[in-house]
Amino acid sequence: MAKLIVNQFFLERGIRWWQTETNWDNDFHNHFYERMYHLGSVNRASWYTIVDELASWSALRPVPKDEIIRNGFSVIGNIDALIRQLMKNYDLSNTDFSQVEWDEILPLFQTANSIKNSSTPMFGSKLCHFILPKLFPVYDSFVGERVGTNDYRIYWEMCREGWKKCNGKNDLVDVLQREIGHSVFRLYPWATKISELCCHGGGVSSNQDES
Repeated sequence: MAKLIVNQFFLERGIRWWQTETNWDNDFHNHFYERMYHLGSVNRASWYTIVDELASWSALRPVPKDEIIRNGFSVIGNIDALIRQLMKNYDLSNTDFSQVEWDEILPLFQTANSIKNSSTPMFGSKLCHFILPKLFPVYDSFVGERVGTNDYRIYWEMCREGWKKCNGKNDLVDVLQREIGHSVFRLYPWATKISELCCHGGGVSSNQDES
């Protein structure tokens, strides 16, 4: 099975890819994470804003926005309950995905992905990343090309193991923090973002290539 190497070389390559090959936020979504945090809990009021953000991340198409809103209303209570269940076991402000097990967060991912009922995990991963960015790395078409699968569990476990095994985590945080270049949101999801960037930087490798 493929694995992800998380180190400074692949992080810096991922940063360059982000800056030159995409039109995504130059602050690596720093302000976005702060905006989402200040929305508070997932409820009918915040759902409209969340859907707007999902639309800006190209997560809705081809499903109409009104349909996503309606479908979301039907499961918002379940999503809130699942988050509260996680909060009984973890301080979610200080917990990253290396500290949880897939089976613990699977119900939340399944519920989120059911809103669009897509055959790919793009919508579910983005919505879960919006809600709990430290626990869910983003899966999109770029990631799919890198990892060669649309099985989100495989991608999630690959990123998680890569982060757990990497050395010098604080050094990697310093590298990305310098690129963000200004005051960083105190709950920035370093583990998932650095793993994602290493994936885009070419860190996906077969087991035989481990170094």
